[in-house]
Amino acid sequence: MSADARTTAQKWVEGWGSPDPSSWISLYAPHAKYTDHAFQIVRIGPETLTRHWNIWRTSHPDFTMEVLSWWPEEKLPDGRVRISFRTNNTGTFMKDLPTKKASGAPFAFVGVVDLLINVQEGVIDEVEEWYGFNFERVKSVADYNTRADDDSGS
Repeated sequence: MSADARTTAQKWVEGWGSPDPSSWISLYAPHAKYTDHAFQIVRIGPETLTRHWNIWRTSHPDFTMEVLSWWPEEKLPDGRVRISFRTNNTGTFMKDLPTKKASGAPFAFVGVVDLLINVQEGVIDEVEEWYGFNFERVKSVADYNTRADDDSGS
């Protein structure tokens, strides 16, 4: 994975936990496109991206994201790079989202993110993010009901 693309991706992840969106927004190209598949929304441009970040962070003021694993980088014919990774996302759902009532409860969920990065210009052109719409009801993977062949009747 190229150092520049991975650095940009890591800054994107860290930007979700930042106290303000400016460092996160600075990573995007002027007409960057962000697709949130859980809420079925697309955001294009810095103003709508800033609103997207503010809505999420106001609803989840202690939100953090960390990378669990990276997939191999894909170099595209147009000179861009696609980076895909799994994330662990945690926080507390404190304020209603526009289409979802706040629970007041902590949450932890796993997501997947694809970033299309223009490495030459050092900016993100496109984001696609997948996670469960009912993220606040998802258990941590450590809390899943687990069975194995060697379980004796549990």
